[in-house]
Amino acid sequence: MYINKNLKYLRNMKGVTQDQVAEIFGKQKAAISAYEKGKNIPPVDVLIKLAQFFEVSLDDFVFRDIEKEGTSAVPVKPTPEDEALTALLARMEKRVAMLEGKIRERDVELARELGLE
Repeated sequence: MYINKNLKYLRNMKGVTQDQVAEIFGKQKAAISAYEKGKNIPPVDVLIKLAQFFEVSLDDFVFRDIEKEGTSAVPVKPTPEDEALTALLARMEKRVAMLEGKIRERDVELARELGLE
C-alpha cells in the first residue's frame, strides 16, 4: 500500500501543509503526520475524502505509487451538479465568515469560547 507516500507526495504537489489538510478534514496535524509516516492508516471515510480532495481514484491512492507511476484515471470534468455544489459551498463559507465577524463584534467572550479570536 502507498497511502502514506501518496498522501505526502500529493499534498506537496498541491502545495498544502499538514496543518491545512488537518483543518480541511477535521483532524489533528499529528494524525496527518502519522498517516504520512505510515504509523496509522486513515479510516475508510477519510481515505475516500482524501482521494477526492487530491482528485485521484481511491484505487490509485491506496495501491499505486503515484509519484513514479502516475494515475490510471483520466481527470473527470466537474458536472453541473458539482459546480452548483461548489458555488453553494462558497456562498455558505462567506455567510459563516460574516456571522463569525458579527459574533466577534457583539460578544468577545462567546467568540473566545468558540475559538474565533
